[in-house]
Amino acid sequence: MIDAGHYDWVNEDIFSYPFVAGDPSDYHGQEEVQLYLVRFGRQISSDDVYMELDKIDLRPATIAELLALGAKYFRERQKHPVVALGSILHSPDYGHVASLERYYLERHLSLYYFYPGWHYGCCFLAAPK
Repeated sequence: MIDAGHYDWVNEDIFSYPFVAGDPSDYHGQEEVQLYLVRFGRQISSDDVYMELDKIDLRPATIAELLALGAKYFRERQKHPVVALGSILHSPDYGHVASLERYYLERHLSLYYFYPGWHYGCCFLAAPK
């Protein structure tokens, strides 16, 4: 799935630790899922993201869904980081979540610390419950 996204850079730690919930190895075959980009336009805590998505019958997308988005729209360059809060990678120091982002003209598959709070420019990938 990572190869299909044609990223210019991939955080190698994605391969180093297991994801809790939504591990890409949990998925086999293909399934069509409607995905939504949700941007709150303000600083927001992770807990508030979960609550706000729940209010509109959405759940945070998994890393597999994020990678599918990146593969399907690999030529698109997003203006803001797209974060998948539905899969948390647990390393010895801290939890991380995957994100797609642009760094100048390059497309990156990155990991962010699982922040208690997110800056106003983040978009969150979501799917129906």
